[in-house]
Amino acid sequence: MSAQPSYDVDPEQLRAHAGRLTAHADQLSSIGAALPGEMGAQALGSFAQFITAGLGAAMTETAGAFAHSASTLDKVATGMRRAADLYQNSDEDHAAGLIGLGSNLEEGNR
Repeated sequence: MSAQPSYDVDPEQLRAHAGRLTAHADQLSSIGAALPGEMGAQALGSFAQFITAGLGAAMTETAGAFAHSASTLDKVATGMRRAADLYQNSDEDHAAGLIGLGSNLEEGNR
């Protein structure tokens, strides 16, 4: 029978990384909100109206991409926080179980 693989997880490091992801999400959201939403029909003159329409659509799509990226980073950060909580609770539950076992042993059997 082979031994189970072992690894260490530091919940505080997960939470710190989640905080950095949230900060990046906030930055992306701010950048996306600062982008111009559209161009006026005459922004490039009457001859270039077709270019203005195309640029406006691209600008809207770009702003949407920033919003989607920010939302995705927020979701990943939330998942990391949940994982950190689960790891911490699991460790605490296992530690409490081991302490309980130890208190039930007789002094001579230790």
